[in-house]
Amino acid sequence: NGIENVVSLTSDVHFTAHVNLSPDRAEGGFTDFKPLDEFVIGPIHAGSFGPNYMDTSFGAQYEYEMGPLSLGYERWANLAPEVNELQSFGHASVSETGELHVKLIGIDGSVMHEKILSPVVLNDSA
Repeated sequence: NGIENVVSLTSDVHFTAHVNLSPDRAEGGFTDFKPLDEFVIGPIHAGSFGPNYMDTSFGAQYEYEMGPLSLGYERWANLAPEVNELQSFGHASVSETGELHVKLIGIDGSVMHEKILSPVVLNDSA
């Protein structure tokens, strides 16, 4: 249907990431979709593991990734919650102009990654 600016907010996956999916990178043969973004976070109180291998069928690509692997641990590491540098939370807000501002924040309050997505201006001339 040509829907643009689709955003997925995902939790309970035990690592932090911003994933962009684009038909320009799709490897699965299906390219009839608009690019979309997925923000992955948390949980803040549990162990950390992942991410696993990325399925690129829909052109998925990490714009940001923080998990045991990105800190040098083995791919299948399952770390206790006490590994504080992997604990994080997210914050999303929408401005009066319709911009979506997403922040991925470390447990210490530092912003690890942020992205501002602007709304698509629709042409109402029909």
